[in-house]
Amino acid sequence: MDKVRIGDICTVVSGSTPKSNIEEYWNGDIKWITPAEITDDSYVISDTERHITEKAVEKTNLTLLPVGAVLLSSRAPIGKTAIVGAEMYCNQGFKNLICSERIYNKYLYFFLTSKVDYLNALGRGATFKEISKGIVEDVEISLPSLDEQKKIAERFEAIQQLISKRKQVLLHLDNLVKSRFVEMFGDLVFNTMNWPSVTLVDTCVDKDDIKCGPFGTQLGKDEYVREGVPLWGIPQINAAFTIPPTDFLTEDKAEQLSAYSLLPGDIAMSRKGNVGKCAIYPENSPNGIIHSDVLRIRVDNKRCNPLFMMCQLHFSRAIEPQIAAVSNGAVMAGINVTKLKSIVVHVPPIELQKKFADFVSLTDKSKFAVQQSINTLQTLKAKLMQAYFK
Repeated sequence: MDKVRIGDICTVVSGSTPKSNIEEYWNGDIKWITPAEITDDSYVISDTERHITEKAVEKTNLTLLPVGAVLLSSRAPIGKTAIVGAEMYCNQGFKNLICSERIYNKYLYFFLTSKVDYLNALGRGATFKEISKGIVEDVEISLPSLDEQKKIAERFEAIQQLISKRKQVLLHLDNLVKSRFVEMFGDLVFNTMNWPSVTLVDTCVDKDDIKCGPFGTQLGKDEYVREGVPLWGIPQINAAFTIPPTDFLTEDKAEQLSAYSLLPGDIAMSRKGNVGKCAIYPENSPNGIIHSDVLRIRVDNKRCNPLFMMCQLHFSRAIEPQIAAVSNGAVMAGINVTKLKSIVVHVPPIELQKKFADFVSLTDKSKFAVQQSINTLQTLKAKLMQAYFK
């Protein structure tokens, strides 16, 4: 099948940002989008977070994006994609595609979502990468008949809809856990059930059970090895330890760093990035070491159930402002470990904690099955993209 340049079948247009200090340009009724509004799950976008006025359009000389145009972020980051569901304008972070009659917009959308790595490789710039209008126009795409394009798009659309529905199930299960937490323990901001309150460190056997991972001269990247004792980082926390570690340490080095061990039942907390995100290190997992960006919280199991404590750190409205208060950093927030030890948590009876933890465990089994289904669908989608969009 012959390939054609995108520039030969689409009109590539960008946008601009009206001056932010001119009030009469803003808070109108005209849609105006930025790349930050597009997520991995975006498909058709019909509204925007910010709106501009007719005067802003006139003075900034913006180009209207018609319904059906394909949004493509061209920087910070490159490759975020969606379809325009209602007329709108955009800022300068896009190189959008207005399709001709030769190409079906949804076919183009799925093509672009399969080429994120390729588009990033085309990026230019010293400070941050960007793809220019000319680069986008020169990208080549296989172009079957319109009927075939629509059939291919329909296949991807069906898979995407199934993935979306399963993600909604995951969200529902998460909300179910949150609701059960409040049902059993109340709103801990007011603590209407009068549960005892203590500092987080007082839920541990030893003050060093709350610890930040090794940093500086304690552990350098040159000491990482390909196999051995796992070094657990933020990506694994974000995935609740469902993805493997990428770095390991020798047995000797892990022994030197035994004070930073991660054992089954420990709570691992992200210290940077997604600050405060926690995950329980699963049972039957090998002993590991925490990365410098990770905190370990090892509660006293006689007083606190780790799963209950993790959910309290996530769901209690009394915790959120305290985590914000113990986080600092001009560029990226990071948790102050000494202050983290002093945040106030609540300790209901251990039997009630265990009852809640049993409910969470059952819910997690359902979530695991749903996630496996999502993974299977995403693998199928990736294989089809490789077949159709070589």
